Amino acid sequence: EHREKVASYMDSARTQGAKVVVDGRDHPLYGTEGFFFGPSLIDEVTPAMDCYRDEIFGPVLVVERASGLDDAITKANDTLYALTQGIYSRSPEHIERARAAARAGNFYVNRPITGAIPGRHPFGGFGHSGVGFKAGGPTYLYQFADQQVVSENLLRQGFSPDIS
Repeated sequence: EHREKVASYMDSARTQGAKVVVDGRDHPLYGTEGFFFGPSLIDEVTPAMDCYRDEIFGPVLVVERASGLDDAITKANDTLYALTQGIYSRSPEHIERARAAARAGNFYVNRPITGAIPGRHPFGGFGHSGVGFKAGGPTYLYQFADQQVVSENLLRQGFSPDIS
């Protein structure tokens, strides 16, 4: 079912005017045993397209061009999802600007944005990509506890007012 959902993004992208450069369904293993979906590349997308707005859990790279760093930061933050962001740069200024502006649970510098290492990279995002505790982080286990708050009005303790 999920493989077909990922495949539907290829059709949707074409319908909405994007250029599907590589379609995972064209891979020789697609349609054979299992649920394999090959790597895919969608180019010439706009923020209104489904493939741009949705979080696709599959081997799909969606490319939108930016006119510069500020434009790229704005576009990266203009989404409902905020699991990961990253930057490749040799400029410390650009790295710091992107890091400071990033609206994502995980921000990677000069490395892929996939493949968090358990025990080293706590993992989790903001917005529709999750809220709360980051898997592997120092407060991760707290989400499995039942938290309770008790509030008591101490001014009413131990007496009844005289209403005569």
